[in-house]
Amino acid sequence: MNGDNHEKEQAGQNGQSRAENKSMLGMGIALGVAFGLLFGLAMNNLVLGLPIGIALGVAFGAAFQNSQDSKKKEPPK
Repeated sequence: MNGDNHEKEQAGQNGQSRAENKSMLGMGIALGVAFGLLFGLAMNNLVLGLPIGIALGVAFGAAFQNSQDSKKKEPPK
């Protein structure tokens, strides 16, 4: 029970729910898989395309999430 309260406190401090925090990462992975499949089909090597796409998706998803978080933390001018 205390773990649930702790998660709610953390979400309240950030102003976001856990689902909102992970949405950009999930979207990045999904797009990475799609582009990895396309890359793999174009190069006729799906075994190589999927891992490359997933890795790029995780990287870009994390970068998008960090940029979104930093925009929300900036004080209004």
